[in-house]
This record gives sequence, structure tokens and C-alpha cells, in this order.
Amino acid sequence: MAGPWSRPDDTCFVSPYDATFEVVKGQSGEYSDVKVQLEINYHVLFNPKSEGFKFVGELPIEDISVEDDKGNPIKWQKTVMRETRIAWFFDPVVNTQKNVVVRFRIVGAVGGDKKRGKFYAPWFGVFRLKVTDGLFRFVFPADFKPAE
Repeated sequence: MAGPWSRPDDTCFVSPYDATFEVVKGQSGEYSDVKVQLEINYHVLFNPKSEGFKFVGELPIEDISVEDDKGNPIKWQKTVMRETRIAWFFDPVVNTQKNVVVRFRIVGAVGGDKKRGKFYAPWFGVFRLKVTDGLFRFVFPADFKPAE
């Protein structure tokens, strides 16, 4: 899923990048929040890599967790600027793959009304590394019925 927003880097690339967005109820009881899961598979070539990050927009972010593909926690840090940045840190790896799973909740991410909801997340397709394969899925609530 490389595109003009990707920066070629011959020392590390991501494949696959798997993003899931699930609409969930917020504090008001309405479907207003979105749970996000990013599964990032780094292919680290000849320069060591020990961290990564993702800017995740301007809305409040809660319930952050970062772990490897075996469920082991990875140290992370949230920095609120104009956009929120989630960064993660791990022991340096080189000439191998490193899998990272980032989870968080975007508070108030779904706007609109009961007939027409809107989710705006321009950050999800912006990458600093080359991404060669991406999957983006949007999960609706079990009782969701699309308008005809």
C-alpha cells in the first residue's frame, strides 16, 4: 500500500500493515468511539531499529497498549501536540522482523447523527516508512443495519 505519502527507506519497511477500526459505545452510551488496532510488521535490514511511532490525530486517545506479536508488553509513550503521537520502544533488532501491535480508543471519533455517521482519520494512511502491503477494516456494531 505504498503511495506518494510513503518515504522509501532501504533499511526498513513494513509489510503487512493491518489496521482495524471498530465502532464502540462511548461514555454517553452512543456509538461515538472507535477502538483501533494497528498490527505493524517491520522488516529490519542492515540498520538496527529500536522504536516506532504513529501520529493518531487531534481527538482524545485512551486505553493505549503496545505489545509484540506474542502478547509481551512493549514500552510506549503518548505525547500530545497538535496531534497525539504514540511512540513505542524495544530492544534493537537488525536483519530480522519485528511485529508490534498498538491498540487505543479514539474518544468521540464518530460524528454526525443517527442516520449518517462520520469517521474522519486522515492520519491512518500516512507513513514514514515504505509500506508494501496494507489492510484496513472497519467493524460496525453487531446491531448495525445499513441504510437502504
